[in-house]
Amino acid sequence: MDEQTKTGLWIKSKIEEDTCYRWHIGNRQFKLIRKKNVWNIQKSILPETGTGFSIERCIPESTLDWDKFITEKVMLYLVPALPDKPLVLRPESNFQIMPGTNIQLFVQIPLWIQLFAGSHRYENLISDFSSVELSNTWFGEPDIGIPAYSLNNPVQTIKDTEKILSYEAMCPLQIINESNEILNFQRLALHVEQLDLYTNEVQLFTNEVKVKFKGEDRASDITFSGSKPFSNEKLRRINSPRETARKNILNRGFYFIKTITQY
Repeated sequence: MDEQTKTGLWIKSKIEEDTCYRWHIGNRQFKLIRKKNVWNIQKSILPETGTGFSIERCIPESTLDWDKFITEKVMLYLVPALPDKPLVLRPESNFQIMPGTNIQLFVQIPLWIQLFAGSHRYENLISDFSSVELSNTWFGEPDIGIPAYSLNNPVQTIKDTEKILSYEAMCPLQIINESNEILNFQRLALHVEQLDLYTNEVQLFTNEVKVKFKGEDRASDITFSGSKPFSNEKLRRINSPRETARKNILNRGFYFIKTITQY
């Protein structure tokens, strides 16, 4: 298998005919067998979440109930992606951000796994699934809100890249309190579907998210940096945002960011 990055996880490889391949990533396992022009894929959830990943060949078995894709391609691309819905962040303990103060945070985001046949192009996407199981939740009022995932990873105040697991990306998040009141930070919806994904060939990062809180009764200003994070590091973009209509997403985000002090 030819590595795409030095992580050893995000790779391109030639799928030999009648050979069974098995990947363990997070608490996910998937198997793939190619029979002529039919790719057979089986995905399953493991009882425990690992800290790394493994790739190995396995004994071929019946593929009767597996997902089947008809393609002449023989190359498989494993590409990391960000979740397909916003993540609701909940700090381990509530903290107060004083007026005129800003705080730099770092969030470890579980990745999705995208499988492409032949090349990394949208029309060749054959499967898209999470590396770990996340709980569905709702952010906002019962009648005006958005579906999201609940993120249990702690929000860090220090950039500690050693804690990034092989199936996670680090997101730099800056919160600026531009109001005249104390910001009680309890919940925040992070629109990861609007973010790019970068790699330094060892780990994965997103572009920075900046939130300017202007008061409980005013919309907050949310900005997604259009460039790579950590300008002093050599990073390349490995995947684009799932959503490109940033304006609509941000307008919804303005309202819900206000509820950060209410829930």
